[in-house]
Amino acid sequence: MAEEISQPEQQIYDTAARELISYEDACRQIIDGMVAAGIPEEAIVPVYEKALRSIQEREAANAKGEFDEAATAKEDYHHWYDAAKPDTAGWSHLRRKLTEKIGEDGTSTIHQESGKVVGLLADPATKNLTHKGLVVGYVQSGKTANFSAVITKAVDEGYRFVIVLAGMYNNLRRQTQERLDGDVVAALQNAGKSVFPLTSVKGDISSDSGLLLNALRTKDSVVFAVVKKNYSRLGNLLKQLEAANREGLLDDTPVLIIDDESDQATPNTAKEDEAYSGINRLLRQIWDQVQQGSYVAYTATPFANVLMDPNDEDRYTEYLEPVNPEESEGETIERYPGLYPSDFIYALERPNGYIGASRIFGTPLWATEDEDGTLNDGVDIDALRDIDTEEAKILRPPTRKDGGDYMPEMVPSLEDAVLWFMIATALRRRRAQKKQHSSMLIHLSHRVDTHFEAVKVIEDYISALKENYGKPEINDAMQSLYEREVARMQAIRPEEIYPEWDELKLAVGQVVRETKCIVDNGSSEERLEYSADSPATYVVIGGNTLARGLTLEGLISSYYLRTSKTYDALLQMGRWFGFRPGYDDLIRLWTTADLQDYYRHLAGVEDEIREEIRIVGSTPKTVGVKIRTHPKALQVTAANKMRHAKALTVDYSGKLHQLTRFEEKNAEILNHNIQVFESLIGSISSTHEVVQDKNNGSYLFTGVPVDVVLSYFKDFKAHSSHYEAGSDKLVEWIEKYADQDWNVVVYSGTQKDMPQQNFAGLDIRMATRSAYDIPADDGIADLGALAVGETPILDFKILANAGKLNEDTLEALKVSKSRAKQLALRFVEGNVPLLVIYVVNPHSKAKPGARRRDLDAVAPVILHAVVLPQVAGSDYNNFISVVPEQVETLALDEEELDENSSILAAAESDDEGDYKE
Repeated sequence: MAEEISQPEQQIYDTAARELISYEDACRQIIDGMVAAGIPEEAIVPVYEKALRSIQEREAANAKGEFDEAATAKEDYHHWYDAAKPDTAGWSHLRRKLTEKIGEDGTSTIHQESGKVVGLLADPATKNLTHKGLVVGYVQSGKTANFSAVITKAVDEGYRFVIVLAGMYNNLRRQTQERLDGDVVAALQNAGKSVFPLTSVKGDISSDSGLLLNALRTKDSVVFAVVKKNYSRLGNLLKQLEAANREGLLDDTPVLIIDDESDQATPNTAKEDEAYSGINRLLRQIWDQVQQGSYVAYTATPFANVLMDPNDEDRYTEYLEPVNPEESEGETIERYPGLYPSDFIYALERPNGYIGASRIFGTPLWATEDEDGTLNDGVDIDALRDIDTEEAKILRPPTRKDGGDYMPEMVPSLEDAVLWFMIATALRRRRAQKKQHSSMLIHLSHRVDTHFEAVKVIEDYISALKENYGKPEINDAMQSLYEREVARMQAIRPEEIYPEWDELKLAVGQVVRETKCIVDNGSSEERLEYSADSPATYVVIGGNTLARGLTLEGLISSYYLRTSKTYDALLQMGRWFGFRPGYDDLIRLWTTADLQDYYRHLAGVEDEIREEIRIVGSTPKTVGVKIRTHPKALQVTAANKMRHAKALTVDYSGKLHQLTRFEEKNAEILNHNIQVFESLIGSISSTHEVVQDKNNGSYLFTGVPVDVVLSYFKDFKAHSSHYEAGSDKLVEWIEKYADQDWNVVVYSGTQKDMPQQNFAGLDIRMATRSAYDIPADDGIADLGALAVGETPILDFKILANAGKLNEDTLEALKVSKSRAKQLALRFVEGNVPLLVIYVVNPHSKAKPGARRRDLDAVAPVILHAVVLPQVAGSDYNNFISVVPEQVETLALDEEELDENSSILAAAESDDEGDYKE
């Protein structure tokens, strides 16, 4: 009898396959990830070291020809796919085509990452083996190219039936079908494969199974379908699968299901007293029909996917007792396996040239310091423009609750957005020396009727421009806007040369004449279409149909006011994310201050969840992905998708927390905090040796008693908005879980021209930290970020420069680039808590064009960052996750929220049109 393969062995095999690393490195990576997730090292190291020894013994036996049945044929416990081998037939054709489109560098990245994903699929040669996984990309980042490569390589390896679930709208399904026909199907046919399409650009799947059955009986054939997530269409697909199973044709047919935009419609959104929502039930039933193969969910917003029920894995029949005692019979319900990505979660790397949230809004997670000591939070495009509160009120439709007529107007910010679209389009085409598609997005509301009201106003405005272009009033307005924008662009890119207005205005006039307004929603007669033969110049007004998957070609100007309150909806509506080769300096986004704040928070969440995925990506059966919640207005996803989420108890543990907000003009608090800081330094400098970094930089005190640190925290006055690093709960947490000696670093810059001041005997070059330029009347300065990327290991850096670290730690320090690796290093090197104190220059200057302003504080500003030790079972709730049954948990409180989706209700009807919003 074949030996049993343990779950830790499976995880090592899977991680080695995904990362293309040795089993030894895979074992270490899994241990580091689980430790970072709060699981005690002593509880997992022996288990995984034993698993590694078993794998090594099995591999040695295999090398001698003593092949073990379990290692070679039982489920997925072996590395079945060699991503480094020469290009296979279908992939070689697709690779050439992709190279023509996006170049060798981009294609090489797709090759590497798609190979890792294929290695995580179920081996098509292994009978009765299935895998479920999740691939996380970025909004508008080319996920289609990745799963096109995955499909092609999978078919080359033996997968015979490919199903792509292409969103909820006809236009998105058609777009996906057209792309896959031109790329994947063409590549497979060029490689000599017989491809049987069940769908086409003009037609979705039918209930007639004749073609499918014939194809599956044909040797070496490949069946291909692109299906909309609609109740009727999925029902047709299910009928065809059932027909194939009745004849046993799926017994030996590896099936690959790609679920694009998988966080929409796929998750179970049923009410508590119902088993499944309609689309979710059908997808479960479809997956239940698959005898061998893989289900791979793709999305840029994985929040709903990682919050599915991880323990819903079984197929069974349940008998429910009658609710009414007078009824004699109960109800029998069929339960189907869920779609939680239990086998793997993989985060695609951010592609070169991609413009995401961090480049537009900034993120504190990976902030760095420039050579002059100025903080760089990742913003390198001056794209944001403000819509003030009064203008937003005019353009946002009244709620149904408030009532009243909707009477939009061409407010000044909307006029600027339209004019800039025309100017930037002309400038881009001048650079490229050819006409290209160019688009503007106007997204004010999800309500269909309001789109038609808004377009009337915008069309009237553009018609007036066409009629009067060249007249002094319009020329002066456009020239003034252009010159203001050029000044801002050159502040960031002084080397860029822009033409004079008189050189550009004729081309702008041509764009004005070509501009066309289009409403794209479920009720519009004319839909958005881009023809390769006829470059379009579109101003597009819409809502939900523009918020998922659909690409707005050459999007250069966006005007966004919709007040969504969930992470996934906000990110998906960010059609301005993506690739803008040769014109990234020209893109603009007009929106409100509160929406800018939401996206800035999401930029950090987006980076953080990818770090989480890299920790637990190969172990989703045992460790859930944690998601940081918003302290105020935002929800992670719709409440009916978060039913299985738990408020976690691990957020302080093993995390960096920082203060970034303060009252600039409150001299009493600022001076008080200076006294608290000087008191701390005075109490430790006399009893502890100080180590100063090179170039007269930062100061390090080691072995500082926790009572001294607690005294600092208790006396320090942080702004009330800091619910983590400045709250009383932090003190309570430290008293309970971090009762040990600390390392304390006092930051000091190394540039000689940085303002310097003496505090408690230490000469400190003050940090340069400017504030977000956000309209506010409360006197609060928000830095966004205080700490920089290396802050979690700043004490180790100082010790290394002083020659006080051993060789092993030095080597580990060199490769600790990610936040997860930095925190893992701290754990290995003693799990010592760290306090880093910054003295911020009260007159810090903002970099030109960075959407920041100079500080104007009345005194130096004392702020701090804290890196706390990793402790399992701490008690503060501002992360959520699902909790697999395999992990013992502590004191979890369930989130209870509710939200209904009219879009899902439409998708689950028999409506064959594009679902009305």
